[in-house]
Amino acid sequence: MRKLGTLLACSCLVLLAVLCIGCEGEPAQPGKKAEPTSEPERQDGMTAVEIMQKMVAVYREADSYLDNAEYAEHFILPEDGVKRQTPPTTFAVRLQRPNRFLITRLRTMMDGPPQGALVGSDGTTLEAVVTQLEPQRLRVDAPEVATLKTVAPDPVLREALFPGPIPDVFPQLALLLSEEEQAPWPLEAPRALVLLPPKKLDSSSKEAAECYRVQLRTDQGPQVCWIHKETFVLLRIEIANKKMQKHLYPNQEFTEFTWQFNFYDVAIDVETTKEMFRLAPAEDGQEEIVEAFREPETQPESPPEESSADPQEETEPSEQAEPPAADEQPTGEESTADSTDQVSDAEADQ
Repeated sequence: MRKLGTLLACSCLVLLAVLCIGCEGEPAQPGKKAEPTSEPERQDGMTAVEIMQKMVAVYREADSYLDNAEYAEHFILPEDGVKRQTPPTTFAVRLQRPNRFLITRLRTMMDGPPQGALVGSDGTTLEAVVTQLEPQRLRVDAPEVATLKTVAPDPVLREALFPGPIPDVFPQLALLLSEEEQAPWPLEAPRALVLLPPKKLDSSSKEAAECYRVQLRTDQGPQVCWIHKETFVLLRIEIANKKMQKHLYPNQEFTEFTWQFNFYDVAIDVETTKEMFRLAPAEDGQEEIVEAFREPETQPESPPEESSADPQEETEPSEQAEPPAADEQPTGEESTADSTDQVSDAEADQ
């Protein structure tokens, strides 16, 4: 009897030891060997998360920042397999902390001048223009500090400048002005980051840039960030979003469809002047200075006729209800617009 008690006690101790070992990781499973933990992939000794962290730090620590940028829809229709793109929307950011900035967003129009919004602060005065509301020109005191809220203090201006979430329409601005306690958009889901093979990003005006490529996996499709290997600035984002695609084009099938953001002439911690952040005067000299934008009076809309072919309401980021027909597609050279045409002539070539 004493031997039986001793055996039972020993069995309990062995079982307890096994359970304790299992507590250190996954619960032990009978008949299954423990799999070794795989190390995350690295490039130049860095993981995808570490590369993104370096990029975020560059933007958060930048004292000044300048760029020009554009985005467009790139797609292939199944009937012909030809790659096409829509006319670009140009946007640009200039920032000198704490409160000098120039932010522009202009949509290329096929039958008229670009439409959009511009806002500039020289540190003393903030001025803004919404092209559809000219000759109104907003003029108020500059904010003490540029934040994602203070750069567009007027609600009409904010809607025209940021027609969607700021990370979706001005990803570089969201990096520059995100709050310290807030996770910036590239690091909201660090486990979803994947390293892709590096590539060179070709440029018509400069030598091709060696880039890290980090993919952010989402339920709607991947987002790929192209990050300069030396400076860690963001040069391109490619976004696939099936939900947004179906929302914009419910009756159109695509073989491929992505939004592509390209950032040009990116400069960080460069010297700036006060004049670089001022809007140019109106070309015709007609300006109505206001402290708040007035929206034009609109007539009640009539119900659409059943046979109407009117496209759905324009929505960011494409701002087009349907891609132009095949014979209307522009090439990259045919559909360019300089977002700095309406800013001060005194700006320096960066």
